[in-house]
Amino acid sequence: MCEEVLDEGIEHMPESYDDLDLFMSIVGAQYLIARTQGAPENRLDIMRRALDRAAALISKRDIQRAAQLAGMVPGAATPPAPDATGQNPAAVTG
Repeated sequence: MCEEVLDEGIEHMPESYDDLDLFMSIVGAQYLIARTQGAPENRLDIMRRALDRAAALISKRDIQRAAQLAGMVPGAATPPAPDATGQNPAAVTG
């Protein structure tokens, strides 16, 4: 993938089903090497956009996972809605 970007300028953008952490590691390392070796700016720009897209997908994935985990935490059930008097029905005793 990185070779096609650097040699031919072909864009390869990550998808949500890719191993995004691995993508970031590999493309990030290749970007640093290419930059220090004087790769053309337009090719580096393609790599930066791919890294930015992967970072956005990772952020979205992490937010979705956190939301899913929050719903799975024992005891994290939502409290009952207040009744017409504004009281919590579960808190009303005898």
